[in-house]
Amino acid sequence: MKSSNKITVVDIRNSLGHKKIETTQGYLNSFDKESLDEAMGDIFS
Repeated sequence: MKSSNKITVVDIRNSLGHKKIETTQGYLNSFDKESLDEAMGDIFS
C-alpha cells in the first residue's frame, strides 16, 4: 500500500486490471461520489 492516503485513478485501474483508464473512469463516474469516498476510506484506511 502507498505510504500516503492518496489513491489515484491509475492505482484503481491497476488493481481492477483495466487496460484503459477510460474504462475505470466510466465505472467511477457511475458511482455515488459520497458512497465511493466512504468505501475507499474503509478499504484504504
